[in-house]
This record gives sequence, C-alpha cells and structure tokens, in this order.
Amino acid sequence: MKELTIVIPALNCQDILLQTIASLSKNCVLTDLKVQVIVVDDGSDVPIICPPGIKVIRHKKNFGVGAAFDTGVKAAETEELVLMGADILVQPGWDKKVMRIVEDYPMAITCSVCSGFNTEDQAFMAGRHLRYGAHILKYHESPMRKHTQTDILQAQWNRVEPDWETDGMASVGCILGAFYVTTKVVYNHSGGFMGHKLWGGLEPLISIRAKRSGFMLFVARDLETAHNYGRLHKTHERTVRWDVILYNKMFMAHTMFEDPTELMGLLYKHGPTNWLSVASRRIRNSIDDGTIPDMREFHRQNWLNGLIKQGDDI
Repeated sequence: MKELTIVIPALNCQDILLQTIASLSKNCVLTDLKVQVIVVDDGSDVPIICPPGIKVIRHKKNFGVGAAFDTGVKAAETEELVLMGADILVQPGWDKKVMRIVEDYPMAITCSVCSGFNTEDQAFMAGRHLRYGAHILKYHESPMRKHTQTDILQAQWNRVEPDWETDGMASVGCILGAFYVTTKVVYNHSGGFMGHKLWGGLEPLISIRAKRSGFMLFVARDLETAHNYGRLHKTHERTVRWDVILYNKMFMAHTMFEDPTELMGLLYKHGPTNWLSVASRRIRNSIDDGTIPDMREFHRQNWLNGLIKQGDDI
C-alpha cells in the first residue's frame, strides 16, 4: 500500500482547519493509499482538537510556521510529503495527482495552482483568478515600491499561465500557495525551515535553499487548491511583526547568498550605515536579550531625512 503524510501547522484556527481536513478526506479517490495527517498546534490559545485518526502535536508556545513544519516532517513516517496551510480546500482526486507528482518528481518541490475564495465564501467558482507559483523579487518590480524593506526577497505571484510541459508541469522560481508536494530527502537535504522565525518569508527561504541544493521547483497544472489566505472565518493566524519579517529576510540574505552586502545595499546606499545593515544588526542583537523592537517604532526613532541617526548604540 502506498503512503503519504500531510503536515499542517495550525494556530487558533479550529473551524477552518476542520473544513480543510474534511475537504482532504471527502476528495480522496485512491483506495490503496494510506494518508496520515499530522497537525502541529503551534501554541494555540485553546488546544486544537481534531477528528480521530489525525495526529496532533502541540507546541507549548508559538514557535512559528517554519518550526511547525519542521516538527511535523520530523514526525512523519513516510518519505512522501504534502506541506499545506490550515485554510486550504482541495478538489476531487487531489491524492491521485499528488502521488503522480511525487513519483515522477521525487527530487523537487511542487506547488499547486492556487485560487481563492469569493466574497460569498465559495471556492472553485467560474471566472476565478489562478496563480501559478511565484518568483522572488530582489526588490519590488514597481519603481514606487522599489526601495521598501518589505519588498526585498518577496515572493511575487505568477499570474500568467506558463508554458506547460507535456506532463502538465512547469518550472517556477519560487513555490507559493500553501500546498507543496515533496519528499523527506528534499526537505531535510535543503535544511527545511531551520532558523526561520514566526511568520513571513517561508516560501522564498525554502525555494532558495532547495535550488541551491540542486533541487527543482515546479507548479502542477492539474493540481488546483483554494486558499483562504486567513481572510475568512476569522482565521487571522499570525500577527504581522515587521521586525520578525525583516529578520527573516536578513537571515535569508546572510545565509543564502554569496554576497549579502549587495542585497542589503539595495535600499539606502549609505556605506556601512545603510538602513538594512543597521536594522539587521539591531534585530540580531535584540534576539539575545528578548527586546526585539517593533519595526515601525524602530523606524520612527532612527530615521531622519532618509539617513540613519548616528549614536553610540549604532
């Protein structure tokens, strides 16, 4: 019998998570496939409760999506994996499509074609907009947003349908969409999400790691999922922390690129005291003593006419 493990991080999203699990269950078509679902409760205020047969691993506190994926993959007993969000709906036959992908492309990470929900909370409706994976922005493509810290190393949706290979696959620069098919070999050899904090920048991080490790990234034409994006059912799982998001971007720059100074100099080129360099150093220092600042407050305190304020602590 074939086997597959699905890993789902969850934080304060009981209702939509149950819908996701139900969608997976009712849309299976393979009778010779054993599916193990592992839900990693990443420190929810009220512990997540799942139906019988679902394995729940609870973090004592909120470590973040990346850490939750790492926990789930470590606990998985199969080589074949699906990494997905807690707010995803699938279509009939998703399991057959996933197994074909993982058998044909075991040394890759493949994302689904992604659509959203309409204003009436419906998925897979006619006229829906489809997204085909993503690419990583070195900086934003819009000149007006080119020099903003949130747009460095950002995953940007591919909204134009790619040129598909005969088997319905197309290579992408970055996975995106919260439904990813891969194997333990690829995940572990790439390093998973080790070092990632809380939320933000997951897909660019693992995409960069996978590509630098020699693995391919694909989007699958025949595998479509609908993503809630945390906007419905009050599933706002993660509080946006710009200091953490910037830390994750700096972590990527420092660990993934040959010359991170080139990337850090893209924003404000003021030599060794450019904005990202100082912000990165502040954040790294604050990790040790637990005084991570709010990024907006840090900006307000230290930004003056486009230059970093000079002081003894910088």
